[in-house]
Amino acid sequence: MTGSNSPAARSRLAEKLPWFAVAAAALTADLWTKHIVFYPAGLDPTAEGRVIGTVCSWWRTVIAYNPGATFGLGAGFGPWVLAIGVSGVIVWLARTLWTAPGEERVKCFALSIIIGGAVGNLYDRALRPFVEADTHPGVRDFLDWYVPEGTALANWLNEHNVKTHWYTFNVADALIVSGVVLLAWKILREKPPEESAAAEGHAA
Repeated sequence: MTGSNSPAARSRLAEKLPWFAVAAAALTADLWTKHIVFYPAGLDPTAEGRVIGTVCSWWRTVIAYNPGATFGLGAGFGPWVLAIGVSGVIVWLARTLWTAPGEERVKCFALSIIIGGAVGNLYDRALRPFVEADTHPGVRDFLDWYVPEGTALANWLNEHNVKTHWYTFNVADALIVSGVVLLAWKILREKPPEESAAAEGHAA
């Protein structure tokens, strides 16, 4: 059995440290942006739903707390059920990152930013109300993207009963979705084993 201090284990750790650093950077970006937006606004119990800034015609900064997971999914399960479920997913993702071949950089990067975002939202849901001054339950969301009213696209969406506002989200959500899209793109680009074998046979 290979020990944790074996040369192979140390080599694997050195190989994976940069990717765990990427995950830590993603986590830092998420928590830092939440902090600068929600303090001191989040300490006001009447602040939820308040618009605190407009970046452009389709982007506002708001104060919102999401009781569910990414984009409000699973809000009916309760915070601790979600926290336990997300913790299990993070452990699985970390293990997948640990065992991923070093040459699969896209996969490792995608897993890293997903882990960072997931840990950020997990902290917000399970720990922040107990360790920070902002004790409001739920994950802090503040990015509000929408189609401006009066535009041709907004009129078309309204005619077809489609919402002109996207879900309010945060940096962690953006990282998680970006990582999932990268993984899906990588999987779609990979050739099935039978096609790869056929290509090698023709080349030979």
